[in-house]
Amino acid sequence: MENTLKGFLGLRTRKTIVGILVIVVALSAVAYAYWRSLPSQMGPKVTLTSSPFELSFVLDKTAYSFDDNITMAFYLRNISNETVSVGKPSMGGVEGVVTSAKGVTITSAEPRLLNIQFHFGYVLAAANGTVIERNLYGPLQQVYGLVFESNASLNQTVSFELARFTDQYGSPLQKGTYQISGAFLGSVIGVGLYTWETPSIAFTIE
Repeated sequence: MENTLKGFLGLRTRKTIVGILVIVVALSAVAYAYWRSLPSQMGPKVTLTSSPFELSFVLDKTAYSFDDNITMAFYLRNISNETVSVGKPSMGGVEGVVTSAKGVTITSAEPRLLNIQFHFGYVLAAANGTVIERNLYGPLQQVYGLVFESNASLNQTVSFELARFTDQYGSPLQKGTYQISGAFLGSVIGVGLYTWETPSIAFTIE
C-alpha cells in the first residue's frame, strides 16, 4: 500500500512538473512573440536625466549621404512628483513635425500650437567637439508656457534635409564625422533659464 501511494505521488509530482514546464514554455513563446512585434528603435539613443526632466534623443541612423534626410526624435518626461511649468522664450514651427503629448498643456498660446510647434532644439558639432550650430531658439520671439503634470511626456519627431546644415562659415557640411545632441530650453521656477542637453551622437556623411 505504501509503495503504491509513493508511486502515485511520484507520478502526480512528475505530471505537475511537466505541466509547469509547458506553461513556462508557452509564456516564453508569448513574450518572445510580443517582443518581436514591437517596433524597432530608430537608431542610436542617448538620454540625460536632470531633475525634473528625463530627455532622450534618437537619430534614425549614423551614416548619411548628401541627399539624405536626417530624422531626429525627442522624448521629454517629467520625472518629478510635482507639476512643472516651463517658460519658452520663443516659438518655431517645423513642417512635418510629429507630436505626441500626454499630460502636457500649452499656455499663452493657442492649444493647437502644442502639436505644431517644435519645442526642442539641437547642437551640431564637429568631430573634435567644436560647435557648428546651436539651434535652441525659434524664429519668433514670442513667450509661451508648457505645463507638465507628474510623469507627463512630450515627444516629437522631425526630419530635415541634410543640406540645411552648414558649417561655421555657412558652407554645406563636407564628408566626415560630426556630433549632434538633443536639447530642450526653458525657464523653470527655482532653476531659471536652463538648457537640458543630451550626450552627443556621432554620425558620418559619406
